[in-house]
Amino acid sequence: MTLAKYDDFAQNKVAEISKLAKNVRLKIVSDISSEVDIQYQAHGDHNIS
Repeated sequence: MTLAKYDDFAQNKVAEISKLAKNVRLKIVSDISSEVDIQYQAHGDHNIS
């Protein structure tokens, strides 16, 4: 079992993802540093009551 703390992930996403990949024996094939801070989820509607 591999555990990852959110605080560690939030502080250094690339390092934590790399560590997780190595723990499950995945080969690192590309640099993802430009992709880790992209917001994929739409912002919520704060006007709903």
